[in-house]
Amino acid sequence: MQKKYIAILGLLLIAVAAFSFHMLKPEPATVENNRTEIYPENGVYCYTASGNMYFLSSDDYQVLNKVLIYGGLNMAAVADKKVYLTIRGEDSKAGKEIAVFRNGNIIKTIELERILPEKTIYNEHDCKAYVGHIAMNRKNYITVINTKNDTVEYIIPYFDKVIEDMAVYGNKLYVSSWYSRSPGELSQIDTINLDDYRLINTFPLDYIVTSMIVLDNTIYVIRSLSDEPVVYALDAESGKVEKRIELKKRYPWQIYKHQQDGKIYIYVSHYNAENMTGDSISCIDPETTEVIDVLPNALCAEVLGFNGKDILIGEQKNDRLSILRNRELIKKIGIGRVIAVATVSDSSE
Repeated sequence: MQKKYIAILGLLLIAVAAFSFHMLKPEPATVENNRTEIYPENGVYCYTASGNMYFLSSDDYQVLNKVLIYGGLNMAAVADKKVYLTIRGEDSKAGKEIAVFRNGNIIKTIELERILPEKTIYNEHDCKAYVGHIAMNRKNYITVINTKNDTVEYIIPYFDKVIEDMAVYGNKLYVSSWYSRSPGELSQIDTINLDDYRLINTFPLDYIVTSMIVLDNTIYVIRSLSDEPVVYALDAESGKVEKRIELKKRYPWQIYKHQQDGKIYIYVSHYNAENMTGDSISCIDPETTEVIDVLPNALCAEVLGFNGKDILIGEQKNDRLSILRNRELIKKIGIGRVIAVATVSDSSE
C-alpha cells in the first residue's frame, strides 16, 4: 500500500513539473497581418487587451492597419521610427521577444535571453531601449537593446527585486523596485550608470513608487496606488522630498512628460482601478512645480499617449481610445481596451 501511495505521489510531482515547464517554456509570438501594404512612417500605435495592434493615422486617427499579436504588454517608440512591443506571453506560455513595428506592420522580432519582458523605455541619449523583466525565482534582469540594429547588447542583473517602473535621463537609468522577499516593506529607487551599467546610487523608501519621470535632477513620483492627491518631487541624488505637489483631484495613477511648443509639461492621469472612477488629467509646470490646469473628459484613463497637442486616452471603462484636444473630446474610437500607446512622429526621431 505504501508503494502505491509513493507511486501516486511520484506521478503528481511529474505532472506538476511538466505543467511548470509548459508555463515557462517560451513560445514565439503568433502574428497575423490583415494587410500587407506599406503605410506612412508616422502614426499612432495602440495595443489592446485582445491582442490587436492598431495603427492609426496621426492626422485624422483613421485605422490604417491592424495586426493580431498575442501576449504583448508594453511598448515604446524608438529609433528610426520603429516601435518595440514587449511579448510577455500568454497565461500558458512565457514570452521571450520584442516585436518590432514600422510603417504600421511588424517587421521582425528580437529574441531575448531572458523570459517575461515587461516594461520598455527608450533613451534618446544613447539610442537604446531598456527592458525590465518580471522577476522569477527571485531573479530579475534589465535587457539593453541597441535600437539602431535591433540587437541585445547587454543584460543587467537585477536580482531579488521586482521592477515597478523605470525612467531615463541622460546617461542614467532610474529603477523603482521592491524586494521580492519583503513585498511592500523594502522598496527603493536605484540609479544605474549607463556608461558601464554599474549601480551608482540607491535610496530606500517607505513606500513603493509605481510611476515616475525624471527631469534634470528631480524625480517626480506617484506613490503606490494611493488616493493621496500628491506628486512627490524627489532629489535624484539623495531621494529627499523637495516638494509635495498638491493635486486638485484624487487617485493619481500614472505620470508622463510631454514637450509641446518647445516646453516640457508633466501630466498625471487620475484613475481608481478598484471602483472605476477618475475623470481628469492634471497638468503641471515643472518650472514652478504647480498644477496649471485640470483637463476634464478623461474617464478612467488607464493609459495616456500624446500626438502633438492631442492627448490620447485609453478609457478602461468604455473600452475605447478617446482623443482630447483643447479640453474637448474630438473623437472616440471603439477599438477595445487600450493597454499601451506609442506615437511615431518627426519629433520622435
